[in-house]
Amino acid sequence: MKTPSKKTAIIIVVAIILIFVLRAAKSKHDNSTRDVNKTPEIPNSNSSTPTSSGEVKNIPTNLSKNCAKEDILKMGSKNFCVKSAQELINRNADLFSLSKIGVDGVFGGETETAMIAVLGKKTGTYVELTTAINNKKSFWGGWW
Repeated sequence: MKTPSKKTAIIIVVAIILIFVLRAAKSKHDNSTRDVNKTPEIPNSNSSTPTSSGEVKNIPTNLSKNCAKEDILKMGSKNFCVKSAQELINRNADLFSLSKIGVDGVFGGETETAMIAVLGKKTGTYVELTTAINNKKSFWGGWW
């Protein structure tokens, strides 16, 4: 079997580097054009639309104004933001190989385990959660 020439190997390496540079630039552009003051969204089981693959998923509606960007979701929290986070986690559980969790608005052990899987830490805000999920969804989207 013939080994690739030095020129071919260089072209392959440059192509791989170019793909990573373009992904980083796209990510930076997406983050810089995002409206940071926009209210995040929560799931609404009454609304659905087809995705690019034709699959129908629930589309979020506006998040309650009671859930501010700085509201930390943590063990023992009991509120609408926790319930919204639980619904969001369940809707995207397959992205993180998670089992569905109880949706009761109480931040307990299941919710904490899911937060660790999604955010890499025990606590976080709803905005951090949506950002992490959106980043995971879009990491390879649109490139192939």
